[in-house]
Amino acid sequence: MAREMMPNAKLVLYGVPVSTLTESKAFLQRIEGYAKAGELGLIDEIDAVSFPLYVRWGLNDSALYDNVERYARIAMKYGQRLKKTGGTAVPLAPVLGFRFYDGWGGGIVSPKTIR
Repeated sequence: MAREMMPNAKLVLYGVPVSTLTESKAFLQRIEGYAKAGELGLIDEIDAVSFPLYVRWGLNDSALYDNVERYARIAMKYGQRLKKTGGTAVPLAPVLGFRFYDGWGGGIVSPKTIR
């Protein structure tokens, strides 16, 4: 339906796979579900999949700096498993959103307050 309404638009499946630091059983089940959807032709009209790579960086979150590459590698590893019915891989298009946060619960702070 989206393709009919917007024939020239790029259709992107956002949030697949969700970036994670662990390859848990639940995560792997979701990936298998996406792979099955591809086998059934449910993503044949999709132009790309877009995994979010939002990392919350704040004054107390310095341990996360070292995990950015791991988030990206896991998302790319499993994102590449998404195939259309003919076996064609769906291109990956990460969404980057780096913002400075004041810890996990606070609001966005100005970069000048980052030490």
